[in-house]
Amino acid sequence: MKFRKNDRFYDLESLRQIFMNAEYIPAQNKVVYYYLSDIEKVPISNPITQALIAIAFRKFFAYHPLINDDTTIEFYDLKTRQGLGKFIQTYGVTFPESLYDRSKINSAKQAWIYKQLAKSQSATWAQTVKETDKTYDPEKHGRLFSYNGINYDESMIAMILDRYTTFIAARPDDYASKTKDQGIPFSAEYIRNDLNDRLFDNIDNMTQTADQSATSIGRTIRTGYRMSGRYVDVARFNEKLAKVGLKRLLAYLGETIKEYEFDTEKPIENIADVIGLFIYNASDVINLPLVLMHKAYAVPYDLRSGLLERYPQVIYNNKKGSIIEPDTGNPLNVRRARLTLDSTSAKFVEKIVAPYNQLEDDECVNFLYPSKEMIEKIYEETGERVRQIDVLEMTKAWFEENVTRDPNHKAHKNFMQIYRFFDNIRGSNFNTGSAYRKKFPQHLSPYSDEEMNSEEMRADGKGRFNKTTHDIHKLLDELNTNICYYDKDGEETSGYATFLLGGIHGAEYFKALYDHDIEVVTKHNAFIDTIREQYPKVKDLITTKITKKGTPRNLFNADITIEFEGETYGKDDIKRVIKNLRITPKPDQLEKLGDDAYGTWAYKDLPVLWTRKKRQNSQYYKYELNKRYQYVSVGPANHEDFASYYPLLLSMISAFLNYARLDDDGKPVDTYYTLYQTRLKEKIRSGDKSLPEDVRILAGITQNLMKLLINAASGVGDSGFDNNLRVNNKIIKMRIIGQLFAYTIGQAQALGGARVVSTNTDGLYTMDISPEENDRILFETVKPMRIDIEPERLSMFVSKDTNNRMENHGKGVTTAGGGTLTSWRGPSMTNNLAHPAISDYVLAHYLNEEPDAPNHHFNRDKAREIIYRFIEEHRHTPEDRFELTRYFQWVMSSSHGSKRYLYQVDTDLEGNKTVKELQHYNRVFLVKEDYLRDCMDIAHSTIRSTSKQDKKPAAPDPIAIKIHKAHGYDASINGQYATSIKVSGLKDTANTLVENMSLRHAMVSGKYGPYNADFIDDVLDIEAYLDYSEDAFENSWYNKQPHEWDWPFYMKRQKEALVTT
Repeated sequence: MKFRKNDRFYDLESLRQIFMNAEYIPAQNKVVYYYLSDIEKVPISNPITQALIAIAFRKFFAYHPLINDDTTIEFYDLKTRQGLGKFIQTYGVTFPESLYDRSKINSAKQAWIYKQLAKSQSATWAQTVKETDKTYDPEKHGRLFSYNGINYDESMIAMILDRYTTFIAARPDDYASKTKDQGIPFSAEYIRNDLNDRLFDNIDNMTQTADQSATSIGRTIRTGYRMSGRYVDVARFNEKLAKVGLKRLLAYLGETIKEYEFDTEKPIENIADVIGLFIYNASDVINLPLVLMHKAYAVPYDLRSGLLERYPQVIYNNKKGSIIEPDTGNPLNVRRARLTLDSTSAKFVEKIVAPYNQLEDDECVNFLYPSKEMIEKIYEETGERVRQIDVLEMTKAWFEENVTRDPNHKAHKNFMQIYRFFDNIRGSNFNTGSAYRKKFPQHLSPYSDEEMNSEEMRADGKGRFNKTTHDIHKLLDELNTNICYYDKDGEETSGYATFLLGGIHGAEYFKALYDHDIEVVTKHNAFIDTIREQYPKVKDLITTKITKKGTPRNLFNADITIEFEGETYGKDDIKRVIKNLRITPKPDQLEKLGDDAYGTWAYKDLPVLWTRKKRQNSQYYKYELNKRYQYVSVGPANHEDFASYYPLLLSMISAFLNYARLDDDGKPVDTYYTLYQTRLKEKIRSGDKSLPEDVRILAGITQNLMKLLINAASGVGDSGFDNNLRVNNKIIKMRIIGQLFAYTIGQAQALGGARVVSTNTDGLYTMDISPEENDRILFETVKPMRIDIEPERLSMFVSKDTNNRMENHGKGVTTAGGGTLTSWRGPSMTNNLAHPAISDYVLAHYLNEEPDAPNHHFNRDKAREIIYRFIEEHRHTPEDRFELTRYFQWVMSSSHGSKRYLYQVDTDLEGNKTVKELQHYNRVFLVKEDYLRDCMDIAHSTIRSTSKQDKKPAAPDPIAIKIHKAHGYDASINGQYATSIKVSGLKDTANTLVENMSLRHAMVSGKYGPYNADFIDDVLDIEAYLDYSEDAFENSWYNKQPHEWDWPFYMKRQKEALVTT
């Protein structure tokens, strides 16, 4: 990534005694510090202090890839005119009158303030320059990159400059002097108490808080930053992890995790603390470029740059008198909420597809497909006449023709549950937006969503046409929308699909175990029935004898025997199937229970495949697969890849047709369909080797731009708040049609003999069917659907459910995903990893290489072979060793919300324990005990975490209490108790080592620690990592085998036969 001359990364720190802003300017190889210090004992403006900071800085970042001997360091004191002027020149000030036109100075007062800010005769010198200004120079006016800057940093700078402009306007005489060296007139403590703390008191609404606490000038300053297009919040490029702390990302990258190590409430009194502060402030801005250069951030950065250049409507308002044409290039007509590099993909697709008007939704959900407009378009393009169909009715007719039309058949009954679910949705409205209410006022409910969800409102039947999530949950409480695929004989197969409003998913269930459980229960109940043929009641098994003393005594009949399936069973076996056996009941029990006082027959209910589980924070339940019957499928597979499934369906139903924008023929414009078509064409061109390389590269960039947009549209269209693309009814229609199509394809494959082992919104996976037969059925089934399917062959497919799977397309592991596989390629910037990535790597390759892996216990030797092979492949160069150690790191973090704070306990060779409080984010390794003993004189080192609980523990936990209080929390004040808990997944026997310095210098040299140990061979405990992998495999991927099932005594012979086999 190439940075322009004045591009800079910045980060603010506000403490009681010092306010700081560090900048890193890559193209100039320069670090800039702005500071406002109240520290009396350490004068930071002193050249000696600055020299000491610079020396410590170079030493700390000696191995950093961006810092070298030529890196310059500059210091600017914000109490001076020079420092403040440099700060204002960099960040800029905007007044309400000049928000759009920088030359527009409406008042002498405003002009005077500008001049005082700049101490210059030019009134525009201090103003924020926008990328849309005529005077904008990309090299001179660089971009300002921050992490979470929209919320905090931009708000803070705007508030500081707002207070400053207000201050100097009230004291003109103090600032008229040309000789007085006057900078910011207030203290660092004021900034901390009045500005910083105010923002953090409303941490979820910092921008709103900043605007509310500022004057109109302050609000305009912050708006000016956004409108400039130059302020960039790097966190927003990775939308999935936008709220993840920067320190965690740096940990994933293997860089230094530098956190503030001082008590912010205590005074800073020595040079060491000051140096630590400056290094801490610089750490984030020097490392942030590494984050931006990572593909998880660099690719979205480049894509959004292309979108801003390609679509001016996201920046400019429409021309006067037009709702189509943007006022491109007019700096006076820039959108106040224009899109910028860090705008979301959702915002981009909204402003590109419908930039100036809200689209029209259907009156209610229907299942008509394709749209009439698309039917006409198909005819114009191909000459083919296409008939519109009701997909729900078509699916029902197809099922009855190909599976069964017998209403008493189990398959038909199960299918009708699905049919009724969607039929209840048909004809309903899910859109409460302003555009919908304007178009269909007859459906406008006078009640709020909260009122509509009340039981009283439902009981009255008001607003029945309009539906909410509440209604869907109620339907899913009543209807089981899980259905097995059926074979040609109408029997259930092991594959199943689950229908929901948002999409379809499915997997295989453990049919063999389920059938076994049915047999167990059936035989159990048959065994009882056999006993009852002779002894109808438990009482009949009791005999009464007279003792020598002449008193009656009840006894269980010891001579009873029962013949069942060729075996003879005695009294002990019979007792096993009796519940609450009482040989001699008490009188009150006899009076209350009658003959049942002696016991009852312990009949069992048949096993349940689908269990009802209560929804979180809801009164309703839902049906889901019984966890006992979860199953991991394994083997070669066919993959029916639904190419761009949602975008295709959205295009086919004309979901985003814009009736307010007409083309030259007077027909509504469908920008979304154009984006979709462009993506398909450019994707083909990007892979066409007959085209020049530069053409293919440009086509690849274009298709990625289009992909970003079309994939974001469905989420925007189904949002719960107003936007130009809000068409909830159309989106729900599309998702349901997509489910019905996917199910029909899977059911057709099952009729052809396939096991449908995985069902998802974007594809199916089948086994036990030849590729030729698979494809024949596939293309025959999808023909009337007009969807694109790309079948492919997988050499190996291992799947637990929709989200957990491994694929091999012929050359080793191709893709792997799920909680224990996602990071098989190493720590990822797109996944919040809470365990060592090496475990994911081992499991992914283990599932691929170990024959029939899920049906055998963990083969530790094979896993050890995989991990050592990986080590040997990555130990020969510094770059490889750096990557290798990243796989073994375990990033652990504390949680302020749940009051879980990490600490380390070291036990020395004499058994004495030392407790160490850890910083928020930590990089942890599992290490050999020998290394700790020989190099650190430690017998055992482990990491634990504090927790809070409502129940009083058996004994107080002084360590947890101490750690909690160190973080400013006292559980007892809140009526709770502090306690210590294990870190999830970390075994008590494991030894840990915390290493928060950069792995570049700590590990690469092969000379780690004071005794020059080789980190890979001498420090890492490979067996401890294999322990983690084994636990993950056994808990997530192992199918319990038949000899491990429950085999009751009356099936002993069957189990023995199985074991013999």
